[in-house]
Amino acid sequence: MKRELALALPLLFASIGSATDLRTPIYDASLECPGGLIRFGIRLEPAPNEGLRAFVTNGEESIPVPNFKVTGTETRFGFDYYDSVITAHRAKGEDLAGEWKKRRSADEWTTMKFRATPGGLRTMDFQIMPEWISGRWRVKFADEADEAVAVFGGGDRRDLRGTFLTTTGDYRFLAGAADNDGVSLSCFDGSHAFLFKAALQPDGTLKGDFWSGPTYHDTWTAVKDDNAALPDPFGLTKFTGTA
Repeated sequence: MKRELALALPLLFASIGSATDLRTPIYDASLECPGGLIRFGIRLEPAPNEGLRAFVTNGEESIPVPNFKVTGTETRFGFDYYDSVITAHRAKGEDLAGEWKKRRSADEWTTMKFRATPGGLRTMDFQIMPEWISGRWRVKFADEADEAVAVFGGGDRRDLRGTFLTTTGDYRFLAGAADNDGVSLSCFDGSHAFLFKAALQPDGTLKGDFWSGPTYHDTWTAVKDDNAALPDPFGLTKFTGTA
């Protein structure tokens, strides 16, 4: 998400505000979890036919919202293929407040409080990002047997980007910020809601927490290692001699 876009287009949709009641093209959005706020961006654009279309953004990632509707005072961001939806109402001014729901089973839902405020992501407005964070880190999650690899860098000098690579996949596009005390990264894609936080230790390592959704929590540690890599996938599978 470009900070300059938020500054240049504050009234882009004023002419169609009567139809959508949303006049600002970029929102700083968040979901509440026990570890803090899972922050992400929401971008609105004119639809090819009429009205607006919405995108969820995590750093350079931009995800179209398949079912975006504004009806009266209600705004819905629907991710139908995940059986997931954010339903929000105007809180004050242009702010939105509501809830994210994702179906877990026939009778159970994951729910998290949602808020969105006009303007670029507040987490990006930190001091200049320190150089120590950029690069590869060897990571150990307490709940996982295999080590992971974190790759951190910057979209610009105030905008931290990264991901965690594991033997079973990665944690998507993460965005956030770092300072001389530690790091905070998060993402939301309609299905997953991740928050990674860590404090910088005196010896230069990281020690932190990972939250997924409203309930899952794990801890992790990391050591800076430019040669950090995942195990050879062929070494993870062995022939047993039986069919």
